[in-house]
Amino acid sequence: MAMLVLGLLLPSPAVAVKKSGRNCSTDCGGRAREIMYPFGIGTECSMPGFNLTCESASDNTSYLLLGNPGVTVDWIGRFDRFSIPIIYGLTIAYSLKIRDYYSVHWTAPGRPFAISGSSNMSLVVVGCGIKASLFIGESDVEVGKCSVACVEDEIMEKLPHGLCVGIGCCLIDIAVNLRAFTLNISRTGRASRLYEQVNAFITDNSYSLQLSDLESNIEHPQPAKLSWSIPYQPNCTQAMEDRANYACVSNHSYCLESPIGGYVCNCVEGFYGNPYISHGCKVDTVSSDNNEVPVRAPPILQMPMVQWSLPPSLYATSGEWGVVKWAVDNMTCKDATASMEGYRCFSHSDCLEVTDERTLNHVGYRCKCSPGFVGNPYIKDGCTDIDECMQPDKYICNGICQNTFGSYTCTGCPRGTDFNHVTRKCKPYTVILGVTVGLSSGGGILFLAAVFAFLTRRWRRSVEKRLRKKYFRKNKGILLEQLISSDESTSDGMKIFSLEEVEKATNNFDLARVVGRGGHGTVYKGILTDQRVVAIKRSKLEGNTEIDEFINEVSILSRINHRNVVKLHGCCLEAEVPLLVYEFISNGTLYDLLHCEQDGILLPLSWEERLRIAIEIAGALTYLHSAASVSILHRDVKCTNILLNESYTAKVSDFGASRSIPIDQTHLVTAVQGTFGYLDPEYYHTGQLNEKSDVYSFGVILLELLIRKKPIFENENGEKQNLSNYFLWAIGERPLEEIVDEQILGEASEEAIMGMAQLAQECLNLTRGERPTMKDVEMRLQMLRARNAAASGPKRGEEMTHACSEVARVNGISGAIPVSIGHHGTRQYSLEQEFVSSARVPR
Repeated sequence: MAMLVLGLLLPSPAVAVKKSGRNCSTDCGGRAREIMYPFGIGTECSMPGFNLTCESASDNTSYLLLGNPGVTVDWIGRFDRFSIPIIYGLTIAYSLKIRDYYSVHWTAPGRPFAISGSSNMSLVVVGCGIKASLFIGESDVEVGKCSVACVEDEIMEKLPHGLCVGIGCCLIDIAVNLRAFTLNISRTGRASRLYEQVNAFITDNSYSLQLSDLESNIEHPQPAKLSWSIPYQPNCTQAMEDRANYACVSNHSYCLESPIGGYVCNCVEGFYGNPYISHGCKVDTVSSDNNEVPVRAPPILQMPMVQWSLPPSLYATSGEWGVVKWAVDNMTCKDATASMEGYRCFSHSDCLEVTDERTLNHVGYRCKCSPGFVGNPYIKDGCTDIDECMQPDKYICNGICQNTFGSYTCTGCPRGTDFNHVTRKCKPYTVILGVTVGLSSGGGILFLAAVFAFLTRRWRRSVEKRLRKKYFRKNKGILLEQLISSDESTSDGMKIFSLEEVEKATNNFDLARVVGRGGHGTVYKGILTDQRVVAIKRSKLEGNTEIDEFINEVSILSRINHRNVVKLHGCCLEAEVPLLVYEFISNGTLYDLLHCEQDGILLPLSWEERLRIAIEIAGALTYLHSAASVSILHRDVKCTNILLNESYTAKVSDFGASRSIPIDQTHLVTAVQGTFGYLDPEYYHTGQLNEKSDVYSFGVILLELLIRKKPIFENENGEKQNLSNYFLWAIGERPLEEIVDEQILGEASEEAIMGMAQLAQECLNLTRGERPTMKDVEMRLQMLRARNAAASGPKRGEEMTHACSEVARVNGISGAIPVSIGHHGTRQYSLEQEFVSSARVPR
């Protein structure tokens, strides 16, 4: 149920509103002190759209309602003449026990009302495991969105109260004007039994989260502002043209355009009151500078110094008592000075234009003594010179003052003298006094400079500290701390580093320390204070999704402890971009070892080394799939994510795209993510991710070790071709010795080469159910390594060709069909052709 509590803040003084000759009530059973136009009880006492209704309940309690359907007005107060908001509250309360999705629509109580985008308002959502989206009206134009997560009940009870950063509550800032909005609330995860309640409300950022708010409805609505304006004309120009309906009817009032559209009325400077009623703006103070004098307005204004009468067009007034703006003639200053006949401003005086501020019509001109003169400008020699030197409090001169006609000069004290502020004269001073003053001044300047430098440094540190705390909250540091402390499987060496430690380790992120750039960020080489050499990954974050991937990578790496997986030392959340700190791997990637040339020649890589690297990668993936505390799917297995240390031991890295899978599920449905050439075709088409997707990607790595070609390579015709498609076609059409890398032909046994080729073929099976598990793959590679050590030597020729054809026949390799692409060759396509044929470079 939505409940609105409104308070009207209206201008003073209190004036009973009368309209159409009727007495209008200004009270509703004590619910409000006074009600002032344009608001009023009844249509005869209010402007359209501002009608209030006074109703009585069964318990004889009176209620003041605004709009239709009525919104309860609880309090009417007073405000200044520049902005007149309405204080109200909106609280929406639901229970996730009943439904997983709610949609709420709110509309302002009338055309004059709106939530202003400049009023610093926010929508606060309190709950657990929910997502909220705010839209303008009933459209799909989104104002903002936020999500709320909660940790275990015991941890929630220990969290500091008051913060609203995504744990327990979240904020959507309202930066646009809203006359209506739609709020969609949906469940994103399983909420705690204790925190199934959802509360949403508009507030002015004064809300402070209390744990009890998660357990039940919030009883007292939070204060908010609802702005209003006269909406029947879009701006002041058009409003003033429509004089019949112009709302600023009081004399001495003016129009001010409203930020929510339309306009509001104010009394001019020196007046106060209600500008929406006739004679509503009353005199505040007498201002001689504005030439405004409170008088009882006569038909003729007599001036004693020159006897003449002024016609009514030469003064402007309103009411029995008002403010007269008078003029001595209805000519302009330009016309009066041009003719000089009848010109009223005599010696040492200036002409001033007089304009009616209400109608903006020109009244005439008036005279004023020129600067430096004082007196009566309407008589000859009436303006006399002012002796400024005789008025030192008004005309300051800390030296020798000399009066001139219409002005004065001020020169500094002669050398050897100093100005005495008591006698206001120049007096001589001694050398000792001068030296003392000079030294004191110099010492004072140095002291002030030191104080300024100290305060500036302290201020900068304070700003940096606040900024780091802000980034820590933005990067969900509180949530990550709770996850690390509450997860028993987290590595003991995990640490949250300060930004100062990371900056010192990387020499303030010196570009010379950059050792690599990947799909998820830039990697720097760093040296910690304990002399450990580490790699520091600076993630590329473009939104909440990337932050979630960062938290995901930290959460996954913190649970892994395997010799062939990069070890995570910790992270830093105090920077705008989160940072990962993990062990430094010195010899680059497997991709560099296999495909980078030196002087046009590929580096030699023995069969035994290739087999060892394959076994180490398979062992790491087997651990992730079945031996870790939580089953983990890497989702981006490729050669560039396999690092090699100083002994060329393989280390699996880059877990930004990884996902953990619950024990009771066989697969996950996710947005497709990975690298062309390594991507599982079935995962690409269905979006269903399981461990066999990693098996497919590992099969491509086996081909790279076996054939030493890139996953997307150029064939002899200079066209891009997929390595897996090429292999599945070539193994049934060509001798194996023409497919594999020439170097291993003289090192590996025929059985070992055929074993790896058959294993790669099974891993690349287009049906994932027929692929082996990573554990099976690891065991078969171990057996190949053992047999290769005992083998006497390979046999070549027709036997190898026959064996290659036999493997193709036994495993039914018929999915690849040669298609003519020109006069000099063919290109192979399979079920994967739809998404790899356009690939040019890896992610």
